[in-house]
Amino acid sequence: MSKKKERYALLNVTDRTGIVEFAYALTELGYRLISSGGTAAALKQAELDVIALKDAVPASDLLEGRLDMLHPRILGGITADRDNPGQMRDLERHGGLPVDLVAVNLYPLASATSDNKDMAQAEVLDYVDLAGSALLRAAARNFRHVVTLCDPADYQGIIGSLKQYDRVLPERRQMLAAKAFHYTAYYDTT
Repeated sequence: MSKKKERYALLNVTDRTGIVEFAYALTELGYRLISSGGTAAALKQAELDVIALKDAVPASDLLEGRLDMLHPRILGGITADRDNPGQMRDLERHGGLPVDLVAVNLYPLASATSDNKDMAQAEVLDYVDLAGSALLRAAARNFRHVVTLCDPADYQGIIGSLKQYDRVLPERRQMLAAKAFHYTAYYDTT
C-alpha cells in the first residue's frame, strides 16, 4: 500500500474573507497549512494546526520578517517541477516543502494611498508587497503543479473541485494563474 504524499497549502492574505473556512476545508482534505503573520494568527485563533514560517525557514526574522516568504525553501517548494526528479531531490535535500496551493492577496496599496493623499513616500513604500507578488508569480508560473489563488471568491470552487476530483483540472489552474498574473500586473501599475 503506497503512502499518500503530504500536500501543503501556503496561506498569506491581507483580505481574510473566508480564509478560516477555506483553511478548515483544506485540512479536512489532508492539506498541511503554512502561514505567517496575521494570517497565521487568525488560523491559530481558529484552532487550526499551522506550520509557522519561523519554524519552516531559518532566519525568518531577517529584516523584521520581510523576507521570510522569499526563502528558497518556500519559493523552491512553489516553483519545483514535480515531473523533474532532479528538482525534487534538490527540494528534499534543502528541506523545502512541495507547496501544492498558494492563496495570497496583496496589501491594499490603491485604497491605502487613495484614503490618505498626504501619505509620506516611505509609508507608501511599506505597502508595496514584495513577497506576495513573488509568491503569486512563482505559483502562477508553475500552474501545472500549483493552484494559485488571489481572490477569496475562488476558494469555494477550488474546495468543490478538490472534494469531487481530489485535484483541480489543468484548465482551471491555468485560468487561476492568468488571473494572478493580471492581479499582480494591476498591482504593479498602481
